[in-house]
Amino acid sequence: MRRRHKELCAAIPDAITGVVAKRVSIDDSECRSILALAASDSKRYKLRNFCKSVIREANDNLAQRVHTALVEQANEIGDALDEYMEAKEQNLSNMQRAFAQMESEALEQTTQTSRQRYVPMKLVYVTEKTDQLLFA
Repeated sequence: MRRRHKELCAAIPDAITGVVAKRVSIDDSECRSILALAASDSKRYKLRNFCKSVIREANDNLAQRVHTALVEQANEIGDALDEYMEAKEQNLSNMQRAFAQMESEALEQTTQTSRQRYVPMKLVYVTEKTDQLLFA
């Protein structure tokens, strides 16, 4: 993000000066034709409109560059968040498998312990019933 921010900050002056330098030049036919006019209100009017047009073009160029940079940055952030979420989902899935394994092991131990306790208790019960039948 910092790299993109620096790139964007560096692009701002270039976006404006690039358009202005290209348009406010003898090489530009519109600019050349206005400069060739004799001093008059018409020349002043055309020059003012030309300057407004150049500034509008520079602003549009700047807006386009900023928009493109922001879209790229948003895409990069989205990709980074997707990768982060995938890693967290994988971690959560691993934890769920580990807990399921622990639960299964605990259930198995409980079952074994119950069986180990059941047999002696059954013998005590049978013995008590036998005693009751024999000595009743």
